[in-house]
Amino acid sequence: MGGIVLVEGENELNVQMAHITGIIDAEYLAGYVMWEGVGWKLVKLENQWPADTDITLLWIIKNTGTVASHFRVYMRSFTEWVYLEPGQQTEVYEETRSPSPQTTTHRITLSGDPGGLIWDARIEVTYI
Repeated sequence: MGGIVLVEGENELNVQMAHITGIIDAEYLAGYVMWEGVGWKLVKLENQWPADTDITLLWIIKNTGTVASHFRVYMRSFTEWVYLEPGQQTEVYEETRSPSPQTTTHRITLSGDPGGLIWDARIEVTYI
């Protein structure tokens, strides 16, 4: 899987997310989704994805705190914990199967250890 290039101002979730200050600090930079036959698509506040399909989610996060910490992202399942030094950013992946046709609100969370929840956002996905 190739890397993602961020386009400033392209990510609607950054404007809408609720930031929670904790012991550590991090920033959600972008989220992308991909399924068979389709390249990476930006995760937005309102999305349309295929139903009953294997999908890959890519989350780009950055440690904006002053201490090294572990971080993970959750939408349908938790990603692996990743260790980031202050100022370091990375990509984490979430592999999942989309549900049957429906419209669902998902909560995306970024958590750190120690400290717990750092921020969350809600997105709507219509599975067709």
